[in-house]
Amino acid sequence: MATTANKKELKNRVEAKRKHLEAKLAEFKADAAQKQSESSKKTQEKLDELNEAVQDGWDDLSDAAAERINKVLRD
Repeated sequence: MATTANKKELKNRVEAKRKHLEAKLAEFKADAAQKQSESSKKTQEKLDELNEAVQDGWDDLSDAAAERINKVLRD
């Protein structure tokens, strides 16, 4: 199980990445020509992965979930 300090750091990193991805997605949507672009799809997929990984909350975050989150953050 991930430690409390690690969970807090990971949570902060996820929130920052989520905001970055949401901003990037908003930019793609603002440009109608790129709305359906590959970049837009990839960005939405990453955002979905992050949201899915933390859907059960931070209190019971497993090591496997933490590793999955870290992988998305590195990409």
